[in-house]
Amino acid sequence: FKTSIITIGEKIQWIINYPDIRILISMATGDQVVKVMGEILGHFRFNENFRFLFPEFCPKAKTAADFGSQEGFTVPCRQRKWLKESTVASCSVGKVIASFHYEVISHSDLVDKENVKTPGQIHDVISHFGYTNPLLERSPVPPHHGWVYVEGTRYDDGELYGVILDAEEKLKPEERQWFSSVRSAKKPDGSAFWPARWPLSELERMEKDPTIGPAMVAAL
Repeated sequence: FKTSIITIGEKIQWIINYPDIRILISMATGDQVVKVMGEILGHFRFNENFRFLFPEFCPKAKTAADFGSQEGFTVPCRQRKWLKESTVASCSVGKVIASFHYEVISHSDLVDKENVKTPGQIHDVISHFGYTNPLLERSPVPPHHGWVYVEGTRYDDGELYGVILDAEEKLKPEERQWFSSVRSAKKPDGSAFWPARWPLSELERMEKDPTIGPAMVAAL
């Protein structure tokens, strides 16, 4: 539920609190963006509970199906209508949006099993992350200073997530810029972190399965 909570649910919460906000969702591939943007849009278009509670953020029922696209959308109640950026925009690795600015940048599943196969692919993802930094709006106007989220699954020690974590560990606690939360399918005491979905017996079976193995279990 990393993407559901952090990239979808929390970004909707940002919009509700700051109707003029500009959010960029950054993912590994265009296909991923289509699915995530589709789910976000679905709440504004068709979620009856959400539409009842926050009608000013949603399109009229007759035009709901035409509201927004996989590239982005702007909520009807935005006050700063002159902004060139939409409420939510999207991009994927290799397709950074230049000359735009966002108060929130959310990197979701930038690293996947396909883009860690070569050092060049790993470098491309890290470079993409770096190129989005100038797009972050740093301003005294709320939400202050800009926010960056990174969520995903580890697939290699040298990929983007490892680079961020390793750099933070070298800093003094008061110098660190990230709040990091790293979770494994197994707790330190050996019990299952999420037994309802991944019971310990299943995790142990997967570790012994030659087609899966411990590395795949560690990436759950």
